[in-house]
Amino acid sequence: MKNNFDLLDGSETPQTRPSTSTSSINKIKEAAVRIINGDFNSSKEIYEIAACKTETEEMRELAETIGMMSVKIEAREHSLEQKFEEIKSKNMQLEEAAKLQSMSGFMLSTTVIGVSFYAILVSQILKADWINETVQTIITYTFVGATGFVIFMYLRKYRFPPSYWGLTFRGGKRALIESMLITIVLAALMIGLKYYLVNTPGNSFSGQAVFVYSATMLQLFFYLINSFMQEFICRGFVQTNTEKMLTGKYKAPIAVITTSMLFGVVHMHLSGTTILVTIFAGIFFGFLYLRHRTLVGVTIAHFVLGELLFDLGFFTLAPS
Repeated sequence: MKNNFDLLDGSETPQTRPSTSTSSINKIKEAAVRIINGDFNSSKEIYEIAACKTETEEMRELAETIGMMSVKIEAREHSLEQKFEEIKSKNMQLEEAAKLQSMSGFMLSTTVIGVSFYAILVSQILKADWINETVQTIITYTFVGATGFVIFMYLRKYRFPPSYWGLTFRGGKRALIESMLITIVLAALMIGLKYYLVNTPGNSFSGQAVFVYSATMLQLFFYLINSFMQEFICRGFVQTNTEKMLTGKYKAPIAVITTSMLFGVVHMHLSGTTILVTIFAGIFFGFLYLRHRTLVGVTIAHFVLGELLFDLGFFTLAPS
């Protein structure tokens, strides 16, 4: 009668109720061990047990729970691997940056020493009677070209991107327009000053022509190349390296002033006035370079203003 009542209640008999097999338990255990060891493909076997209708509800729930745990473990493992790779990559970048900073510091110091030595040497050589404008020009261009070549080979060796040092035309049009607008204003002021001095008695320019020097096309070409090389050395290399090695809010202005002082030292053999003019010009070129990070604008400004200073007689190659 008990069995009949059970059947009437709709309950399953021991013969028809799903049973938990030892093989399923072993499969779950073996799959869990493989998952712990990193083989997450084993979770498929667990989900097969969870979907099997011949298993008990408790076994299916257990298999599903373990399967979900395996998914979370896999996700965390993947996240940890990504973080580890990111940390590893950042460590490599920091090591490379430290190496480049060390090499850049060495090259920067070498450049400053070389430029200072050049300025002192030329200022002393110019005292010799056999030194003329042609010899001085050859010495200057040779030094600038050699320094630029050494820096270029250094940048090439360590594979710095050209744009890092301002060797790019990106933003060049805007930089050129801005530099020319300011250059035109400065040029007008310079010409106005020379006109005033020419017509004012009691100064060394009194009675002179406004324009006292006229360069040939070949001289203009070489001066354009020289202007570019000076900007590449001063703004592209020295200013950029100085800024990268400094920290703090005012590192960019400090880099500009430092480079401008060095730029003035390079011209110390011309005259004291020339040093002051080139320092202020270097500050102008430095901040112009900061705005656009290209040598296009500063090179043209350097070429036009520098040549105009010679043409007006404010700068002379002969020792004063």
